[in-house]
Amino acid sequence: MKKSFLDAVRNAKKQIESINFMLKTRMKPTYFTRDSAKMSFTDSMYFILKNNTKTMQIELDEFFNQNKESGISMTKQGFSQLREKINPQAFIDLNNNFINWYYGDGDFKRYRGFRLLCIDGSITEVPNTEKAREYFGYYSNQSERKLARAMVSVIYDVQNDLILESKICNWKTAERDVAKELIECLENKGFQNDLIIFDRGYPSKDFISFLDKKGLKYLIRIKRNKFSTQFDNANKDDQTIQIEYKGETLYVRVINIVLQTGEIEKLITNVYAENFTIKDFKELYFKRWGIEVKYNQLKSRYELENFSGSNPIAVMQDFYSAIYLSNMMALAKSEANEKVKEEKSGLKYEYKVNMNILIPKIRQILIKCLLTDDTNMRNKIFDQAMSRITSNVVPIRPNRSFPRKEPSRKNKYPINRKRGM
Repeated sequence: MKKSFLDAVRNAKKQIESINFMLKTRMKPTYFTRDSAKMSFTDSMYFILKNNTKTMQIELDEFFNQNKESGISMTKQGFSQLREKINPQAFIDLNNNFINWYYGDGDFKRYRGFRLLCIDGSITEVPNTEKAREYFGYYSNQSERKLARAMVSVIYDVQNDLILESKICNWKTAERDVAKELIECLENKGFQNDLIIFDRGYPSKDFISFLDKKGLKYLIRIKRNKFSTQFDNANKDDQTIQIEYKGETLYVRVINIVLQTGEIEKLITNVYAENFTIKDFKELYFKRWGIEVKYNQLKSRYELENFSGSNPIAVMQDFYSAIYLSNMMALAKSEANEKVKEEKSGLKYEYKVNMNILIPKIRQILIKCLLTDDTNMRNKIFDQAMSRITSNVVPIRPNRSFPRKEPSRKNKYPINRKRGM
């Protein structure tokens, strides 16, 4: 079944406007019971999904001017109190519903039969308030100034450009522990012949055992001369070794790849198929770069760290809504690129849509599409946006690379310096 952006909008609208959804995700049974409230549960959900990055009062005034009767508005203090009535789980459930819908029919892109996933974590800036420091932890620099930080981790589908699972937590949480939690959440949805790629921060005998018991295929890069003597001594190009762990025998395929720099890249896997060669594993591990690109997109284009509130509930709401928003954008991008492919066939380069155009356009129309009950109007809004998006394309130039930059420790988005425009 071909999945469309508007199908996903209808699916989300049905969920958000369901009374059962509100009853399940409000913090207390007494919340959202007054019909006279300026902003209902549904409106609050839509407003948070708007991905507000400007001054809160301006965002509120714009929302009310566009969607409510004239003269009605809400103060930023009023909304800050209101949003604490919504459990951040609401936005996790919204994304879960999207993922179940997308993968439910089994019709999605695969890599040689596998659903190709990556798991990785990233340290993320959060508002530097006392509550945030208490909940998420903090980094202390040489001047002893405390800067609030959080750990975020995701399971990312490389082929379909979707985030299946995500978590934001204390920044000192072990990456492997978060990965296990995310995998168990994914298991509740159902594995789909998954092959998961990990970087050098994840391997351990316990983790390998965990993945084997879950029936998951993996590809992990390990640190040379720092992980295990058995692995360090496995220096053939391609060999299988066995290791003992807590009374069980683990069989691991070890791949040694010589990079252009002369460095040896050591990979371990439980994919034993002979048609997976050393070259194949090299190309496969390179696909892990997709999750680095996704994190860069989340932080730069979606301004993930530009939170609209300073307390932990607001931070979690913004984070999980951004994950859902990124998936909706990926769906719109796929749809737009299909259209571009048809229009630009036969040219020297393949072309793709410009994400700097797509993201603000889709962000602009998403809430409009969710708020309207008129199917024809919704289609018109989307078609107009897609016409603009597909007229702004960029060529796909192969073999381009970009060096990794050391991130700054300074806060990019001080909570008291939001932009007004």
